[in-house]
Amino acid sequence: MKSLSTSIRVGVLFVLLTVGSYLVWKNLGQNPAGKDNYTLFAKFRDASGLPKGTKVVVAGLPKGEVVGLEVEGRYAKVTFKVDNEITVWTSAVIIKKARSLLGDNYLEIDPGEEIKQAADGTRQTFTKLGPACPTYRDSDRRKSDACRQIPNWRRSTAATPAASCARGWIASSPSSTATRVRTPWPRAARRRRPSQSCPRANPGRFC
Repeated sequence: MKSLSTSIRVGVLFVLLTVGSYLVWKNLGQNPAGKDNYTLFAKFRDASGLPKGTKVVVAGLPKGEVVGLEVEGRYAKVTFKVDNEITVWTSAVIIKKARSLLGDNYLEIDPGEEIKQAADGTRQTFTKLGPACPTYRDSDRRKSDACRQIPNWRRSTAATPAASCARGWIASSPSSTATRVRTPWPRAARRRRPSQSCPRANPGRFC
């Protein structure tokens, strides 16, 4: 009876390992962009930690992956595929986020919206990126790039210990007319340098 019980345990363990291996293989081999997808790109000052195959996330769900990397001038051009069901506007923002402290990153897209209203009440209208854009497949690269590039990008370092002490910033790609904006240090904090890490009791504050 004892040997039979041991055999059953070994058999169950073998089945669980087999199923687990299959699920891992299936997830690794699955294209998060799906069969119907389109290509977009963004330009970063630093594309480290974004190799081919890096996941592209929308609202926390994998909806694409990086398929190309190249240097264009002083910037890194990161090309990725996105699921066709995702509508991305020229008001979109792409965010480089840290997955862990080991340097692994992923990209998150805020798809944006068609109309945005400013604080002064003025409304700005944006166009779709991707195949719905008239010049997406134009032979003129400058025209097609206008339908493929997410112009606004942001870097998030929330996974690092000193992130909440770092100076926040948002930037736009080199082809965008928007300028880079930096969050200034509060006057009281300018007299001293922030420490390398903040106490756990006061996340997000200068220390």
